[in-house]
Amino acid sequence: MAAMNAFGYDKRQIIGTIDEDLLCSICSNLLRDPFECTKCGVMFCKLCIDELLRYKKECPNKCKIAQDAIIRPASRIVWKLIRKHEIRCIFCDEKFRIEFIDEHQRHCQTFKCTNPLCRKLIGKKRCKVAGVMGYMCSEHCAFVAMYQGQLNGKENNEPLSAFYQVIKKIKLGLDDQGMSVCAVENMRDVTISENCIANNFSLSPLYGMNEFVWDTENSHSLVTISAEKRVALLNDPEFRYRNIFGSKGFMGGSQYWEIIIDSRTQHELKIGVSKTNAKNTSCAFSDLPTGYAYYGLGELRNGGNTTSIKYGKKFRKTGIVGVYLSMDSGTLSFSLNGECFGPAFKDEELKQGPVYPAVALLRVSGVILVTGKPVPSYFKH
Repeated sequence: MAAMNAFGYDKRQIIGTIDEDLLCSICSNLLRDPFECTKCGVMFCKLCIDELLRYKKECPNKCKIAQDAIIRPASRIVWKLIRKHEIRCIFCDEKFRIEFIDEHQRHCQTFKCTNPLCRKLIGKKRCKVAGVMGYMCSEHCAFVAMYQGQLNGKENNEPLSAFYQVIKKIKLGLDDQGMSVCAVENMRDVTISENCIANNFSLSPLYGMNEFVWDTENSHSLVTISAEKRVALLNDPEFRYRNIFGSKGFMGGSQYWEIIIDSRTQHELKIGVSKTNAKNTSCAFSDLPTGYAYYGLGELRNGGNTTSIKYGKKFRKTGIVGVYLSMDSGTLSFSLNGECFGPAFKDEELKQGPVYPAVALLRVSGVILVTGKPVPSYFKH
């Protein structure tokens, strides 16, 4: 519900171009209730800076607040420039002047399924899958949206349509001739032809070997986890990390899994493992000594949010992060889109279970869990 939260106006909903000077330096959306730093002039939404100041007393450009700078409302000219914009309702898709959008969306009760091959109107309370991938009438529509991200933004409905039909058949348990097939949980070899799926995309890891799924009991209560417990979605107005954990704590051996990042994720994720799976903690799992994470800024995190080590490459809105845990050697390694970065952590604690897969989600973000794939050879060298 991007444009309804108390932070910036979702720039994807804005009609026309946006002056970059009117983007919040924190959430990167169009300024809502704009404030500024008197020293450097950088601007931000009021609630964005309020949330940031809870953790450190400095602006995004690191001006020390109360020492050499103050935070004050932006000039009246800035407010006038913001109000010139028009924005679309995320439910009915109608356009409004920006000062009227919040009141309208509080009362708008219908919206369209985000799947471009569906687009049917859905009653607000009937939405089954909502969050970073949009608003879906069903889970196979959610997977279509996920595959659309795999096409790298190319508008090509032919392969998308084929993918949609295969998903529907799998959900119904039918093969191409309408014959019954094995249960979805045991389907390890379901793939779609190269003409339909770019980069040999396979459905089998999504529904395949059920080694572990997302833990609905111990993951944060604000995270929406789909029925098959593979898709995790967060749409949270607060600027706080929310943790999700795997349903299985590993006790030994080598483990490999992948995290597919949804393209609407707005902030960097933290992906890794945790020695605990405590529910609704107030910080990312890797802020604790028991957590080990590859951070989207191209850094490692363990036991804090300030001390970091450069590692790998940056990621945010797209990518597939591979996670390889070797409890025999006590090492944790990562890859991004098939590029291995070598061991990130080596710790005696990683030799002792339980060790839980973990992801820290922030504000608007989502991931899909992939298990059952063999360990890539590059992790073994």
